[in-house]
Amino acid sequence: MNLELSPLQVVWEMTRASDAVCEECRKQPSERHPDELTAAEGFRLIEEVKRFAPPGGPAPALVFTGGDPLKRPDLMPIVQYAIDLGIPAEVNCAHSALLDAGAMEDFHRAGVKRIVLRTDSPGAPLAALEAARSLGLGVEMETALHAGTIPHLEAIAAVAAQAGVKLWTILFPVCVEPGHPESDLRAAEYEEAFETIWRISQDAPFAIRTGNASHYRRFVARKLMESGRPDHPHPAPMDSQREAWELAGVNAGRGLVFISHLGDIHPSGDLGLLAGNVRTEGLVEVYRGSSLFRALRDPDTREGKCGDCEYRCVCGGSRARAFAMTGNFLAEDPRCFYHPGPMPGGQRPVESVEMG
Repeated sequence: MNLELSPLQVVWEMTRASDAVCEECRKQPSERHPDELTAAEGFRLIEEVKRFAPPGGPAPALVFTGGDPLKRPDLMPIVQYAIDLGIPAEVNCAHSALLDAGAMEDFHRAGVKRIVLRTDSPGAPLAALEAARSLGLGVEMETALHAGTIPHLEAIAAVAAQAGVKLWTILFPVCVEPGHPESDLRAAEYEEAFETIWRISQDAPFAIRTGNASHYRRFVARKLMESGRPDHPHPAPMDSQREAWELAGVNAGRGLVFISHLGDIHPSGDLGLLAGNVRTEGLVEVYRGSSLFRALRDPDTREGKCGDCEYRCVCGGSRARAFAMTGNFLAEDPRCFYHPGPMPGGQRPVESVEMG
């Protein structure tokens, strides 16, 4: 898939209503906004997503998220419409208290490709994970990484293995308070976390993906070069979504687009720069033509060491973190420990490729 023409994933924040507290994004329990996209507008958005698909080719995956998407009583008809149009649909229920066996049966019956469940503790209950597996519903597990979860990563990985998840996404929350950098991990702590994740990946029966830590791709590429496996992007079992995501060098605005509950078009959920609104502009045209998205897709626009780095095509640094901490979305990632230099043995790094 040519990422200049189409994202791999469209994320729609259907609502911000939720009964949960989300520490990493500072969200408190909230109600539905009266101006969030209606069901009719949601149907039109889905049709826009379908327009990304080339003749005879696949459409991007569409992730329904929130808040808590189960707070919307029209969730299932909207999800069903996407599936009927041939769009791979995923539902992020990470913070939902409404996810029960009935809801999972509805997702399975509709043909939802995958649901996303949250587990930040090895002591978290397995009931939802096991219920999804018993239905044959694909499960992605999500964990937010911070100082408190790093010591438990291996135990959480064991939970993922026991539950039979297909993909484990480890989120590195973006520091959204420039005046309080201690709220984020230090750059060296990222490298320590990468080492743990790499070690887990060697024997894990599932694929692992990082969120807002694209520099883990650089870490993996160097590990593979050092071990003499440059042609194998990852030693763990491949998940097709993760494989495409990593090989194509997906980043905010490059293979990824986020639609807010009000219809605003952003490069990602953590990079809230505005490129347009689906109520007044075509999503396809904004993704392909806006100056913001075009800059984010051009690795040569990166500044500082990200611009000099030999991994800028597969990594590119977290644009959300750069913006949050410096005010410049093209600045170098302040939480990257790496300094550009030669590969072990003088080898060249893995290059970004377009998925075709």
